[in-house]
Amino acid sequence: LAERPAAVVDGARALSAEQRAAIAAVGAKLRASTGSDVAVVTAEALASDAASAKQQATRLFNAWGLGDRDKSNGVLVLLVADERRLEVEVGAGLNSAYAADGRGARVQSQRVVPLLKAGRTGDALVAAAEEYAALVAEVDAAGAYDPVPDFEAEAGDTIASALLAGGGGLLALRSNQRDEELMGRLEEAFEGDATAARGARRLRWASEGDLSTRDRTEARLGSAVHAVYRSADGQRTVVAGRPRLLTPYAACPECGAWALDTDETIVTWNTELTPGLKLESDRCEHCDFVSPERSVVLPAYGVDGWDGDDSGGGGGGGFSDGGGSGSSY
Repeated sequence: LAERPAAVVDGARALSAEQRAAIAAVGAKLRASTGSDVAVVTAEALASDAASAKQQATRLFNAWGLGDRDKSNGVLVLLVADERRLEVEVGAGLNSAYAADGRGARVQSQRVVPLLKAGRTGDALVAAAEEYAALVAEVDAAGAYDPVPDFEAEAGDTIASALLAGGGGLLALRSNQRDEELMGRLEEAFEGDATAARGARRLRWASEGDLSTRDRTEARLGSAVHAVYRSADGQRTVVAGRPRLLTPYAACPECGAWALDTDETIVTWNTELTPGLKLESDRCEHCDFVSPERSVVLPAYGVDGWDGDDSGGGGGGGFSDGGGSGSSY
């Protein structure tokens, strides 16, 4: 979706509303022109099951599938506050460009880290988004991506807990829900045979010819990844989809496709002192379902636990094999 903003997950509360908007604008422009994603994530601490900020960055990148599937041109900027560590993870298609003449690391040492050391964390992250977006744009214009494996990223079992201290609990719950949703799709594909669904093993990622009409809609939206599964007895193969960890789409109550988007209209804007109001309705990109309109109160900016940013993010199937670099500050 060309209009989808970059993911901005500010678990450490390091960004102002203006800085979040600036990063989102950089990401939206880059996605429209290159299909890439630039995600900026701040965390107060390492996840309990992450050995390092680097491991956490690689896991998160591949959970989101940042970047275009065929180009693997996504970028993730992760800052772990109590480690005083910045990690930049790039898609496999950008490895050579990132490493050439030390450019990727030089962005950190010459522009980003000095701002971090000066206590200007938000400015540093905006600068990082701008610099790495410029790198992707140059590579894309030259068609100079590295060849990438025919692989579509999918979250591992513990990826959600590798995200954020404070926000990780919700994402861990979301990861468990994804497992349940995949199991539901497998049971549906195996015609209600729960035993076959539980024992199924993935054979390969699905190709275009494997997909149903519903699957094709999800693939077009980037809301789910699809694979071919074989039953435990080896007698049956089916195709089933699993929603991406942070897809902005929900399951349609009518057709079941992960294609339910939300349209909203602001009635009154919220301020630091007064709440606002918006009207929302859900619309399925696959079938004709439209939900009744509902009213949603927008909390005042000063309300604890809400920082004024509810934008989502996600990717198009990109994959990182560990490319990028990190810096302590």
